[in-house]
Amino acid sequence: MCRCKKKKAPVTVVEAIPVQEPKDYVVNCPKCGAALKIKDGGSFAYMCPVCNTLLRVKTGVKYIKDVDTGDKSMHVAITATAAAYIADLGAQGKSVHLESLIAQQIAGGYSPTDSYVVDLGAYGLVVRKA
Repeated sequence: MCRCKKKKAPVTVVEAIPVQEPKDYVVNCPKCGAALKIKDGGSFAYMCPVCNTLLRVKTGVKYIKDVDTGDKSMHVAITATAAAYIADLGAQGKSVHLESLIAQQIAGGYSPTDSYVVDLGAYGLVVRKA
């Protein structure tokens, strides 16, 4: 009988990964419009139960173009004569849509360094680059 001391193996703790249930999706048939329930991870081709059309379903990751989250602000100034004109129109119960005036001016493109001035011209309010 051997009285050798056996070394104990180090204990390794492993966390269990939760099992994810396959998701169910509803896809409409392009031919008849019938709803077809499909499961995530299933096959890529399905048969419509109504019109027997073969449906091909793409699975996988869809990459979306990154949207620029940079500064979208711009500098707009209103002259004293334009402000007085807007105040007079407000006293008469009329409204001025400065957003549409500015949008028309910058429709051709602008850079964040551009500045615009709302001024009173011969035919009403005018927006111009400063």
